[in-house]
Amino acid sequence: MAKIGIITFNSTIDNYGQILQYLATQEYLKSLGHVPILVEPNGWKRTFPRLIKWSIQITYGYLKNVASRLTPHKKNSIIEKELEKENTFKEWALTTANQEKTHPRHFNSFRKKYFSCQTGTFDEILSSGYDSFCVGSDQTWSAAGWYWMLGWVQKKIRRFSIAPSVGHRKYTKKELKSFTPYLKKFDFITVRENNGIELCKQCGRNDAVKILDPVFLLETGEYNKFATKVPLNKPYVLIYMLGGEIALPIFKIIEFCNRHGLEVKYVESQGRNENIPNKIYATVEEWLGLISNAKYVITNSFHGTAFSIIYHKPFLVFPLINLMSDMNERIYDLTKQMELETRIYKDNLDILLCDINWDIADLKIKENKKWLKNKI
Repeated sequence: MAKIGIITFNSTIDNYGQILQYLATQEYLKSLGHVPILVEPNGWKRTFPRLIKWSIQITYGYLKNVASRLTPHKKNSIIEKELEKENTFKEWALTTANQEKTHPRHFNSFRKKYFSCQTGTFDEILSSGYDSFCVGSDQTWSAAGWYWMLGWVQKKIRRFSIAPSVGHRKYTKKELKSFTPYLKKFDFITVRENNGIELCKQCGRNDAVKILDPVFLLETGEYNKFATKVPLNKPYVLIYMLGGEIALPIFKIIEFCNRHGLEVKYVESQGRNENIPNKIYATVEEWLGLISNAKYVITNSFHGTAFSIIYHKPFLVFPLINLMSDMNERIYDLTKQMELETRIYKDNLDILLCDINWDIADLKIKENKKWLKNKI
């Protein structure tokens, strides 16, 4: 039995995937007999708007460096696009904050009820008897460096990662060089996507392994312990959408569902704000219940896709288009791993109604859990 300190993003007020990836990590480690604790050294708890601002500033610095070697036209085009993204992220953060005021989702209540946490100074945390420290999943390595690569952990303490994501970040050679001594001290490294493997290679770690997001570590029965039961009057489609443009207006998707006699339950978060009646501002427990009882799922979300796979729900995923299209990598990567690329929307909504053979996905999930269990 080991006492394991985990650092990850967890301060969200409407990102269901962020909360559930930590819950899954915690519950999985408990099932192996360990004592996982979410640690938050003073000064390192970051809100969603601050994380967005920080990440954009770093990315902008990188792109400015790259742009200096381009023609003026291309240089201006790159910088203008990133500035537009920054403004969009700010708008999303404002939308999220306003929705929370009028329709709270009570994420803090979920955290207080189910998460084991420790806050304090770095010295207080490091003197609390931890056997290991782990950097958890979500896009923690989109803000990589001393903190998120555990540079503050003492030499004698074991350190590892469980599927951190780099997101769509690009790092300079100088930054990569600064990461090398941190990653060198990891006992083992796992990442969520291929670009994480590449980052590790550039830092001298050729042994990093790509694994699935931690949400795949729990089975449906374990998630259902946390889920609220949803009244089921007739079969419904859960439409779960995040901010960002997709190829079809939402009302067209709803019309399709209605034509097939399917009720629609609509949840949006992270900056999306559609003019749709009867929107559901779900708690984490309600969101799990909505997934669990849905007949179908339509989403543009990575974790919406992941939970559709976990619950064996026929799904259709809409990639983001235009400004945010470079954020699709993780969805493409996941559906490719599971051999479910046909569930990515191209021009045919009827794909939603087709059955799915889950054998390959189930095998991948089983192998992933077995491998990680042996490493931890």
